Amino acid sequence: MIKPVLIFKNLTVCLLLSVLFSLGACKKDKAQQPVQKNTSLFGQWYIPVKEGEQARYLVFSSDSTFILADVTYKNGNSTTVQYTGKFHTKGDGLNIVIAKKW
Repeated sequence: MIKPVLIFKNLTVCLLLSVLFSLGACKKDKAQQPVQKNTSLFGQWYIPVKEGEQARYLVFSSDSTFILADVTYKNGNSTTVQYTGKFHTKGDGLNIVIAKKW
């Protein structure tokens, strides 16, 4: 004859195992966080390369395009080289792709 204590232990173990499996199967899905665009870069930037001799102007737009203008001053004249293209950020990084230079 099977002892009642042994039957009670077996039932307890089976019950605990079924509860553990049930809890493991009810895993909650993590809510997706909306991706926020870093807007701190947008706008116009001025960088004096060599004061009175050379300057750099940058414009970053919300449509991920940029304009970079290198201006050189010499003998009262100025020469400008302009670049346009696309950019994207990832973390602290800035990646640009130049599409046109003139």
